[in-house]
Amino acid sequence: MDEKYVITIDGPDCTGKSTLWLNANEYNKNIQIRGIVSNIAYAIKFGRNVDELLELYNQNPVNYVVYLLNPNNDKKLEMLYNRIRNNMIYDNDKIVKELEDASKTWKDKEFFDEAVKLLNNKYKGKIEVIYNNDNNFNNFKEQIKNYNIQEIEEIIPNPAIKVLNVVPNEFEAKAKIESEFKYIVFINKISKEEIMNNLYEGLDDEHKKMYDTLMEYGQDGNSDIYDCLEYHTPDELAAFLENYEFRCDVNIRVDIDTDMECYIPLKDFCEDNDRCLEDYIYNDSNLMDEVLDCAQDALRYSDDFEINVERVR
Repeated sequence: MDEKYVITIDGPDCTGKSTLWLNANEYNKNIQIRGIVSNIAYAIKFGRNVDELLELYNQNPVNYVVYLLNPNNDKKLEMLYNRIRNNMIYDNDKIVKELEDASKTWKDKEFFDEAVKLLNNKYKGKIEVIYNNDNNFNNFKEQIKNYNIQEIEEIIPNPAIKVLNVVPNEFEAKAKIESEFKYIVFINKISKEEIMNNLYEGLDDEHKKMYDTLMEYGQDGNSDIYDCLEYHTPDELAAFLENYEFRCDVNIRVDIDTDMECYIPLKDFCEDNDRCLEDYIYNDSNLMDEVLDCAQDALRYSDDFEINVERVR
């Protein structure tokens, strides 16, 4: 097919969209979750201004392939059982509430069907709907393989569409806020390295120096940094750096060798005139006292004789 389409995975809640989307997102970063059909369906359900939405979407229409999930009853019961079993088996009130919520949301399919009919009649772009009763990734991949998938960058700017530059596991919660019940919100998947680079560029020189030092000296520094992506702003990253301590392995030579661990505040180290780690440790009297005490204890309690440990440079 020559025409390009945005692929969206859609359907009522509790139909397996998120699981399928996370798998599909690894297959192609431009696969989206929720979109124009969801917005129209819930506008119909909650009595919002559907004509206003259509007018917005028709300003710059985009072609969509909507992979619409509607599990059969067996699949619904399986997903519901797994959800209850994993999260709330010991709480009767939560089980009852989950059953009530599932009953309501499964009935939302009628609003999705109505939304598809409305879009086919009034939307100026193309809407192709693929119905499926499960969220199997291989089935999904087979169904969309002949479509020319549109790059998200190609449809921006668009007055009806917002794009979030986030990692996938943060997207859905943020998209609900950004949509304001009318905008179509898509993800532009970016790597952890890109996110960290954006945060780094927002730091002042002092904290950039701390970050650079951590990457150079910190044990497993890369994984530590990328695991702290819950710090979404440069200020939050700066606070993390100010309180970060990286581990240093210290080897002391007396009559025998002994090893210990000590912890050096990154902030203090960076403010110490660019000395290397060895100089920093030797010139910090408190740190050296800890090192020597540890060495003396290790030797004292390993033999019956008493030994004094002194610092020799």
